[in-house]
Amino acid sequence: MMSLVFGYVGAGMLAESLYPFSQVPFEAPGFARVEVRSADQNLPVYVHDAGQGAPVVLYFMGNRGTLDSVREDLEMYADGGRSVIAMTYRGGGGEPGEPTEAGLKADALFAFDAIDYILPSHGAVVPVGYSLGTGLALHVAANREADGLILVAPYSRVCDIASERVSLPVCNVPWLDRWQSTLDAPRVAEDVLLLHGLADSLIPAWHSTILLDSLPETTEVEAIFIEGGEHTTLPDFPVYAASIDRFLDAR
Repeated sequence: MMSLVFGYVGAGMLAESLYPFSQVPFEAPGFARVEVRSADQNLPVYVHDAGQGAPVVLYFMGNRGTLDSVREDLEMYADGGRSVIAMTYRGGGGEPGEPTEAGLKADALFAFDAIDYILPSHGAVVPVGYSLGTGLALHVAANREADGLILVAPYSRVCDIASERVSLPVCNVPWLDRWQSTLDAPRVAEDVLLLHGLADSLIPAWHSTILLDSLPETTEVEAIFIEGGEHTTLPDFPVYAASIDRFLDAR
């Protein structure tokens, strides 16, 4: 009985730690809300259409849960002539539902599969993940054929970070969300651009080192570790946009 109580308390603490979602809705010039529907799923995404043949950035945000928190990043991609499909998260940004690892990963695959419907004349497709969203971008790249993969401030296993925060052995509790990117990484065949700040205290850069070791040896990887870069300040460094532009232009 005590172990069951321990599990429920741990699950609640972990949810608050992993999904502190803001309810601020997203609105930005040039982005339209599109609802992708199937027989059993309804997924809202925000779309910027850069025109026929433009490369597509399939964007997965961090755990603020609202696209408003990554507005400048989305506008950077749009201003660079790329189409953007930015996925909403269940329970964040005013969207209904409860966030779970399984649910968000299912949504991520659904969003990728809907690209031909959303942007029928698109060019190359590159999943891009920031922070928590790197696990979704990796999951897509491991299970679908994309044209590249961009990871910004990625983690190896969120459960390791959560364990420190809630003082519980999260990685050993099977029914809690663990977000283990090292499980998807070995199945990534796409070229990868990875950026991480060496001053990141939320997800330390050693997570990227572990993740890089988990990728196949045949995967082409460019890893950029930014001196002085913190978890939310990477866009302030010129190398951030320059390396992303160079990677996308090569697709």
